[in-house]
Amino acid sequence: MEEHSRQSCPTIDILEKGLYFNSNSNTEVKEKIAEFSNFLNSVGRISLINADEEITHEFVFLLLTLKKNIKQTLSELGKSRKRQVVFCECSECNQEIPIEFGSDIWSTLQNHEHFEERFHKFLSGSLESVPLGVETNRNVEAVPSTSNACDDVKINDKTDSKIDQCEVLDEEDVSIQNVTVSSEEDDYGTNDFTFSFKPPYDPEVEMKLYPDSIMKAVRRLDKVPGYSIQRSGPSRGVCLICCCDLMTRSRFSKTAILDHVMGQRHMKFSATPECLRILEAYHEAFTNHDPPSQAHQVYFRPDTSHRVMCILCNKSILCSMVTDHLLTNKHRLQVVDLYKKNLNICYLTNLQVQVYGIVEEPDTRKQEVTASALVNGKATEKPKKNSDEKHGARKKEKKDTIQSPSSDNKESQHLIVKSVENQKSKNVADWIPHRYREHLQFFKENGNILSCQPCKVNLAKDSEMLKKHIRLSSHQGLSKLLVRYTFYCEICNVKFTDEVAWNKHFTEGPNRHVLMAESRKSKVTEYECTKCLMVIFGDELSLARHISDRSRKDKKNEKKEPQLPEQVKRMFKSVENIEAESMKLLDEANNSLNGKQLTQECCTSLEKALSSVFPGCHVHPFGSRISGLGNEHSDLDVFVDTGDMFLGDKNQDPLAQVQLVRKAAAALTKLREEFQEVCQVPTARTPIVKLYHRKARIECDLSFRHGLSVENTKFIRFCIDIQPITQPFILMLKKWSFYNNLQEHITTYALALLAIFYLQINNYLLSVKKIKELNPAEAQTINGWETINYKMPVHQIKNHVSRYEHSISRLLKDFFDYYSKFDYEKQVVCPLLGYTINKNLFEGKGERLPPVMHTYVQQLSSKEPEQFRINSLFCVQDPFDLSHNLTKACQQGIVAKFKNMCGLSWRHLSSLT
Repeated sequence: MEEHSRQSCPTIDILEKGLYFNSNSNTEVKEKIAEFSNFLNSVGRISLINADEEITHEFVFLLLTLKKNIKQTLSELGKSRKRQVVFCECSECNQEIPIEFGSDIWSTLQNHEHFEERFHKFLSGSLESVPLGVETNRNVEAVPSTSNACDDVKINDKTDSKIDQCEVLDEEDVSIQNVTVSSEEDDYGTNDFTFSFKPPYDPEVEMKLYPDSIMKAVRRLDKVPGYSIQRSGPSRGVCLICCCDLMTRSRFSKTAILDHVMGQRHMKFSATPECLRILEAYHEAFTNHDPPSQAHQVYFRPDTSHRVMCILCNKSILCSMVTDHLLTNKHRLQVVDLYKKNLNICYLTNLQVQVYGIVEEPDTRKQEVTASALVNGKATEKPKKNSDEKHGARKKEKKDTIQSPSSDNKESQHLIVKSVENQKSKNVADWIPHRYREHLQFFKENGNILSCQPCKVNLAKDSEMLKKHIRLSSHQGLSKLLVRYTFYCEICNVKFTDEVAWNKHFTEGPNRHVLMAESRKSKVTEYECTKCLMVIFGDELSLARHISDRSRKDKKNEKKEPQLPEQVKRMFKSVENIEAESMKLLDEANNSLNGKQLTQECCTSLEKALSSVFPGCHVHPFGSRISGLGNEHSDLDVFVDTGDMFLGDKNQDPLAQVQLVRKAAAALTKLREEFQEVCQVPTARTPIVKLYHRKARIECDLSFRHGLSVENTKFIRFCIDIQPITQPFILMLKKWSFYNNLQEHITTYALALLAIFYLQINNYLLSVKKIKELNPAEAQTINGWETINYKMPVHQIKNHVSRYEHSISRLLKDFFDYYSKFDYEKQVVCPLLGYTINKNLFEGKGERLPPVMHTYVQQLSSKEPEQFRINSLFCVQDPFDLSHNLTKACQQGIVAKFKNMCGLSWRHLSSLT
């Protein structure tokens, strides 16, 4: 079979030979590449597709190798043309303008004296095209001037050719940057240009609102050519595609931005042409203005392809009227007010007020550090400018201890002194480093000899000998005064942890000290910061940088006391308010639960629509709408059983799941009158299809895995029926989690199990193990996991639990108290058992686990075992899928926040009673 496949597919021979030819002829290379390309697009592709499975792996390997070689060749072609030059000729003065390959075309051309005038005429419509002649590769040594020298340059129609500003692509997108030229009979011809690239943002504005490191990552995800995310302030931003605010309580991180960009809503809108047109119009409304006007962009949002929205004035403005709006009284007063109050809400307020003739004066309160002051451990404060200084009056210089500008307490003071006062002095105290001064009490000077009294050793009067002796272990044993310093050479930007390596840095190996200017060499010396315990080799500037860097780090590392959010305080302001809020949430959930007609109508429509591709399919709703933990705005989760899938026996592999999702999405997309916003997510852990049911006005998530999620919902509903307070209890915790920004890390299902587990350990609910014992009838096994057969009536089950007789405020307080003291590092929340279990019992193959977890032990021996994630700091075990840790994604910061918020909530509720 393998031999037959090789004979029937000659592609292998070509792939194995690759594209390496002995001939250096360009013509032959062209012919060979064209021949291979034609072969692969016809007979070769058919042979590859129809090949046997055994040889397919070999084909894949060869094709990937070929892809790698082609990518490398394209990259080398791009590098070989880096010195290529394009010449543009101005038709006004016939001057040639050279543009190097890969350079900024806009910056180069706008420096020409006639460019601004002609470009202005073009923008105003009085000039249809800007005539410029182009010539390439003239007098360039790196690339020979041949007839094929411009083969990599794109040729446009002579009547209307356009230049787009070159954009550096990612390494994955291998291409050669090109400059558009025109050619008819000759490779070097003249052409009329129409400039389609846009003037850039001011660098200061662009750096603040569109930082390069973030924008590149965003562009790789959403593939939008322009800026789709705008940072408006330290803790705020806006998505220009979705037109939604992105806000956090602290620093706005790159992670928060990328989380939004990877969302389905953003991905969907970023592929819509209309959204891209609106985005382009939005940027065009600001790029043609001066930097102060561009800085006002933080107050605007995209509206339509012709209008933008000012959120400061709550007004829609034509793109062409943006500058006029900035000068309106209402907008001006609000911006100036923000500037005067120095509110750190939005970026660039100091630049924005320049539109109104306000120029920020330089800060005269900053301290300057002088050389003499640094040597003595003092800093000189720069005199403050006042009205008297304008008339020549000067205040006396004021001295103070060197300290971080961000603090004023003693702990933050940086006392910096010279290590050696006077190297040439005969007094030992002058040439011994400051960090060893306390050791001088052990030495006695006798001429050129120093005697160490504790060690009874005589030493030559030499600084290196003395320092070496002090560092000896024998001497350290007699004195506890030796302090461990770190050593930093600011000139070379290197750090050392021991003094031996520090000394070698100056005597051995290369360093940059010899490259310093003579004027600076006389200023650098060794300093010591007694606060940071650091030896610094540098000058005044080095010490100023040290103080600034340390102050920034101290401020960054400064821990803020966690505070309970104001929304939580308002929700928990009194016992009566807690009762009222819980009843309100309960009514909303029950109204959603009672609206079974809409849910049933939606499920019937889905079943009917999907039967065209999945005959005999069944739809099973689950989730918060079914369990009683949702509201009218909650999504409807639906499991679609395409045939014998409920128990997880069919179509469970990733490829089958992706195919099911794509088929379903294709079928639902055709029924646009019934289903809207159909979006497939095949790459999720559980592939789903998202859609909006128009008639029922419900957003739906369709999954195709198995029915275990349906059993999870059934279990939560069962717990609510047994202990009615469970429902308002979980609903209040759900809202509490939302106010604490924990809902993205701890799902509603995980939070519900935390609540159920607390009720289990206090005998207000039964463990899953106990429920199974009371219902001994054989239950369904779904995907290898045992479920519950609910045979015993609910009223009989209630006899086995204690009815909760207290208020919901007390239940919440006890819940917060329990989880504020929970041992997250060692214990696992286990609703199956109804009590915690130690993490170390999950180690190995589960030999030490309780017998009730036999299904977990069995799956560990399967072909694709899944270990319970005990390495996560927060562990909540699913009561059915025992290998699933519901909170495995919670990092240390989230766990600490959850624990702190529980503690703060407990204290707050304790103060009410």
